[in-house]
Amino acid sequence: MIKNILCIHENEYFVKALSNILLRHDLFVSGFDTLKETRDFLSEYRESIDLVIIGDSVKEGDDPPSIAQTLRKEMGVTAPIIALAPEIKRDLLRKAKESGINIFLPEKIKEADLIRYIKLFDLLWSEPKPASVLLIDENPLRRERHYFELTGGNFTAWETGEGRKGVMIAESERPDYIVLSDSLADKDCFEISRALKSNRITSHIPLILLTRTLSAELKRKSLMAGIVDFYVEEEKSSAFLWFITDVVHKTTEKKYKSALHFSNFPIMVHTVDYILSKEGYRVYDTSQCTEAENYINEGKIDIILCDIGTSPKSFPMLERYAMTREKGQWIPIVLLAGPGDMEELLHGLTVFADDFIKTPFFPEEMIKRVNNLMKLKETREYIFNQSRNLKMLSITDYLTGAYNRNYLTATLESFISRYKRKKRMFSALMIQVEDFQKIIELFGALTGDEILRKTADILEQTLRPTDMIFRFGDDNFIVLLEDTPEDHLRIVAQRILDKFENTMLSEESGNYHRVNLLVGALSYSGETQDEILEKLDQEIKKMKKAYE
Repeated sequence: MIKNILCIHENEYFVKALSNILLRHDLFVSGFDTLKETRDFLSEYRESIDLVIIGDSVKEGDDPPSIAQTLRKEMGVTAPIIALAPEIKRDLLRKAKESGINIFLPEKIKEADLIRYIKLFDLLWSEPKPASVLLIDENPLRRERHYFELTGGNFTAWETGEGRKGVMIAESERPDYIVLSDSLADKDCFEISRALKSNRITSHIPLILLTRTLSAELKRKSLMAGIVDFYVEEEKSSAFLWFITDVVHKTTEKKYKSALHFSNFPIMVHTVDYILSKEGYRVYDTSQCTEAENYINEGKIDIILCDIGTSPKSFPMLERYAMTREKGQWIPIVLLAGPGDMEELLHGLTVFADDFIKTPFFPEEMIKRVNNLMKLKETREYIFNQSRNLKMLSITDYLTGAYNRNYLTATLESFISRYKRKKRMFSALMIQVEDFQKIIELFGALTGDEILRKTADILEQTLRPTDMIFRFGDDNFIVLLEDTPEDHLRIVAQRILDKFENTMLSEESGNYHRVNLLVGALSYSGETQDEILEKLDQEIKKMKKAYE
């Protein structure tokens, strides 16, 4: 982490001003105006220096490349070096390459921009080589400056002024990114782009167009040729390194959202992948219905994008999904439609799709539509979850977490109806805490509540996940069990009693009170609701009488 900065500048007031500025950002500056003072300082503190900033000259008259070369070769400095210069000329760049300067910045740089670059170097030099970049640009000064910035920023880089040579370098070196100028001497940039995209070895590499002006028409042509991003060069700008670093980190950082892109068009696959990766999406690409369905069923997907050109295969699968998707797990579907896809587009929007994007499209449009649908998805899921929570509150007993009596009435009715229609067998248990009122009188209402909670917990631990537990009254519960034979029902009842055995309460006088459960059981054989409850109550009374 960058903390200690060495500043070398012939103007001591500049050094003091820089020191005060950086101190506000918890950065500490040691400043000198001569190389002799710098040498003496570094002989003792060289290992503690994290970054060097050098001015246009020192009192000995040396220029930035000479100062940097002395620092590297004679004083053993390994930290990144930022040089400040009023103007960056080609001969200065060539000297800087051999001297060990990492980047040139304007001498009158703003405080915010300087801090930004210090943080950038902190990021780039705290990890291995971030990525590799190929520059294809006929402008020699611009190309050399960008190459210089990339290598100074710890990137691996190649550069050429010829489009055909750039294709050859891309095939042999396989860079992570290619920056392509809109003006090439030997070939049209779109011709080079199409050549790279049609080559199996280089088709996956993101192409970034370098231009001075970006019109809508240039953007449209670029996207159709497979270019996925744009860097607009400003006069005397030093933002290129920052731009490339931002692209690398956005496309490689951990993703927390996911998109399924159903397509068999290579250029479209790479374009969508790049655009959404920069927005924090992990993109799953496929042209196979089985694979797409697996991604959806595994719960990996937040949004689906489908090229209409793959519709003969994808539409039936998406129609099936749209018919079954739950409100709480709603995945929006976006169609990517070309000029001749109107009939399929109308069908898709009518049956299953939630939105569409006409191709060719600008990245901003895709990002906006996808993000809007994701906000809609979050809203729908929030409403669904809130509705589900409210429903659970309306059917749940607040004390024990079991279902309440109102829900018992509705559930019992559905069990009886299912028995009449499908002969689906079910059984019922009534569990009562013996002498519950006496427990409250002796030990208080809070102890009574604790006994009820314990009873509900034991029932949940003992019964199957499919069995339903209801609090029926102040001191009793009812359990509904599907497909449980009568002999097994008795075993379940005994298991509940065994679990509750040895539950004791102590009085202040030192006496102990045993807490017992009473269990009544019934296998359904055509009774009404009232008859079921009456029979269970009679079973409880029989058991209580047997204990007396």
